[in-house]
Amino acid sequence: MFWLSLHSGDSFSGENELTNIEYSRIPVSLSRGRTTRSITSNIALNDWLTITHIGLWSAETGGALLKSMPFPEPLYINMGDRFYLEAGALFYDSERRE
Repeated sequence: MFWLSLHSGDSFSGENELTNIEYSRIPVSLSRGRTTRSITSNIALNDWLTITHIGLWSAETGGALLKSMPFPEPLYINMGDRFYLEAGALFYDSERRE
């Protein structure tokens, strides 16, 4: 099990992670390096900061940042929205470190 984090800026060491009261890291299951299920966040109770990066962690809180990557284009999560990625949209190769 891994945990996906959402960031409002470059997340090389985990900084800029969202801190909204309803935000929490999202559990992610991988098979052959790809997500096996869709990834969905909690519903935003307020507008969130613009998401520009995502991270993959070893734990729900704290833990090690395993991978950081920019989001293809800025994503705006407004009140009532959710963050969503389809199954298979996220790839992580644990043998390759960038």
